[in-house]
Amino acid sequence: MGRRMTNFAPIALVVFATLLLPVGAKGQGINANELVRVCDGEYENAEAICKMYIWGAIEGMQLGADASAFNSGFTEDEAMRDHAQTLLGVCDSETVTRGQQFEVVQRYIRNNPQSWHQPSIILIHRALMEAFPCR
Repeated sequence: MGRRMTNFAPIALVVFATLLLPVGAKGQGINANELVRVCDGEYENAEAICKMYIWGAIEGMQLGADASAFNSGFTEDEAMRDHAQTLLGVCDSETVTRGQQFEVVQRYIRNNPQSWHQPSIILIHRALMEAFPCR
């Protein structure tokens, strides 16, 4: 039974995080003020919730860019990845880790409190574009 609960824990945490994070006006998700509040430990497992939200946002952006690249006729993996990165304006190498992405986003958001009223997805995207620009 312990094993089953261990496997269930990540799913429960995602569901819990989803319930805690309100959806802003017009389906924009949460603003950075709300994300900072969650990431600062207002809830139990705050760091895990924060990481899952940020990583989910990054995955969503990448999925959208990949789908757009594929629909534009790029079907080979490398060509599709290159086009998707160009669409996003984020050209990180395959060696960039999720941990690095999380730290980059956290630092960017913390250093730009004047933008905390904006949807968090915008700040997440800006952080990645600044840290991993396409040249």
